Amino acid sequence: MIEQSIIDHSHLLDGKPVEVLVNDNCNTSVYAQPGMLKVLLDNLLSNAFQYTDLGEVTISFINEQLTIADTGPGIDQDISTNVTEPAVKGSQSTGYGFGLSIVKRLCEHQGWLLTVVSDKGTTISVSFADSALPTS
Repeated sequence: MIEQSIIDHSHLLDGKPVEVLVNDNCNTSVYAQPGMLKVLLDNLLSNAFQYTDLGEVTISFINEQLTIADTGPGIDQDISTNVTEPAVKGSQSTGYGFGLSIVKRLCEHQGWLLTVVSDKGTTISVSFADSALPTS
């Protein structure tokens, strides 16, 4: 699913010197509805791709936690505390400001923990707790 989401949003990286790194530890299973995971991945990866003009986007899965980190400019400081609320968007946003609020609601509904850290770049993590099991 990660690979498909990367392909679906790769046009956002056209002409940008950005490397997408998918760690081997992403070869895992998460027990959830595929549509929910697709919405989560699409929102998080499209944001990372849209806002990263140079550097890299790294996707990893460690200790039942998906992490997507980018080397973009980070989230505007004036909205950083409420960036997961509906209709909140940064000055560089071309969307409507609902992507992260959708991710937040999805995580709350599933009992997943969403963490957003933004300084130089942005790191978003989703902890699946007991929902993830490694593939064998």
